[in-house]
Amino acid sequence: MKILQLCKKPPFPAADGESIAILSITQELHRRGHQIHVLYMNTPKHRFNPDDLPDEVNKIAQFEAVFVNTRFSFFRDTYAFVTGFSSHIMRFVSIEFIGAIRRLLQTNHFDVVQMEGIYLAYYLPVVQNLAPHLPVIMRTHNIEHAIWYRVADEEKNPFKRYLLALLARRLERFEYQMLPRFDAIASISPADTQIMKNKGRMPEIMTLPVGVNTDKYPYTPPDNTTTPNLFFIGSLDWLPNRLGLQWLFEKVMPLVQQTYPQVQLMVAGRNAPPDFLTQQISGVQIIGEVPNAITFMQEQGIMLAPLFSGSGMRVKIIEGMALGKPIVATSIAAEGIGCQSGVDILIADEPQAFAQYICQLLSDLQFCRQLSANARTFVHKHHNNSVLVAQLEDLYSKQLKKYRKN
Repeated sequence: MKILQLCKKPPFPAADGESIAILSITQELHRRGHQIHVLYMNTPKHRFNPDDLPDEVNKIAQFEAVFVNTRFSFFRDTYAFVTGFSSHIMRFVSIEFIGAIRRLLQTNHFDVVQMEGIYLAYYLPVVQNLAPHLPVIMRTHNIEHAIWYRVADEEKNPFKRYLLALLARRLERFEYQMLPRFDAIASISPADTQIMKNKGRMPEIMTLPVGVNTDKYPYTPPDNTTTPNLFFIGSLDWLPNRLGLQWLFEKVMPLVQQTYPQVQLMVAGRNAPPDFLTQQISGVQIIGEVPNAITFMQEQGIMLAPLFSGSGMRVKIIEGMALGKPIVATSIAAEGIGCQSGVDILIADEPQAFAQYICQLLSDLQFCRQLSANARTFVHKHHNNSVLVAQLEDLYSKQLKKYRKN
């Protein structure tokens, strides 16, 4: 098949959950003999020149970038606010991107279009008008409005809380107006699938979790001979990550340090605000961006995932489990993965319980390694990229047959 894949950010470097999820699909589709054209947005926040792609990535697809200015615009954002349109979506509206889609559809014969995330749904009418015979698949990476409702709930300032909730409602309205118009949806987690099904009036929905090739994730459980350190890795420009870390710094680490005063927490991630990087916190080392996320995780001990807002699936947890890292996470961080607390992962939402789990792993290295082995087995069984993409191929074929019958 010839597939047009539309993305709101560069799929390379695969340095965050969304880009990892996109690139893993593209790589496996290529391996299975499909031709892929990836049209992605370069934005002020996420930008990568396709000419700089390494050969091993460049060979899997034809990559094309269009710059889209997603920074605040007084006229654009005022228009969205006054008209009631979603400001979150309006940021990704681009005449140039429409032009690129039009050119590609007019000069190529594609079999399927796949949009990576609801922010691309604005362009669905463009595709359907130009190529009404093409099945269009929406791959949802999150239930986006759910993230913003949770962020609003955690906001202390009443005015900001009201504004965030208003924007979340508009995003929710857009999501549920557009999702039924796709031919099919590939949802990233069972929880997200159920939320969409509960709304009714949806097309076919399959659950397509993030897949990994475990050969690229060497099994590196904590060393039995030393007390493991703690680590966090994730995008530091994402507000839910920073809120979760502040909870960890202020409420959990002091409890852990009562028993393990020398324990160290390493914090890595891209795009950290300057004031976040310069924090001085006992037992915490904020590194910022690291050259290679997998190498960084291999060198660390116990992974922490404190998250209290969000949706979809935490890809870094999947990667950590693939590497055999014991993980302590909040329930929202582990949401949608399907792992079992006490078997594959440890889940706690209260500071005392979260700290107790950390101390248990620090004190019982045999349990620590058993959790590591179980995590690796879980990923191999439930997140095998080859198996998952074969299911996606079946969805493509099913949708193509519908169009050919008509």
